Amino acid sequence: MTRAEAVTALDILSRIDENYQSDNQKYEDYTLDVQLLKDMELTGDLIISDSNSAVVLERVTVAGTLYVPGGTSVYAEDCRIGRLIM
Repeated sequence: MTRAEAVTALDILSRIDENYQSDNQKYEDYTLDVQLLKDMELTGDLIISDSNSAVVLERVTVAGTLYVPGGTSVYAEDCRIGRLIM
């Protein structure tokens, strides 16, 4: 990660308040329309909605495919992604 990428990630994290989803349940498929997703396990696909310009994933497992629309930045920490389509 470059210095500029780190600054951008920190800027995004500083703007995130209660706009996140977090639980320890398993989901088959999930459409993400919030900016931060934590501690989730998905047995299917994760689809990031077009309304998000940046998304932070923390400790997320996606057994299927992570779909990222054009123009969206994804920052992932300690994640397992089966397949990525951008």
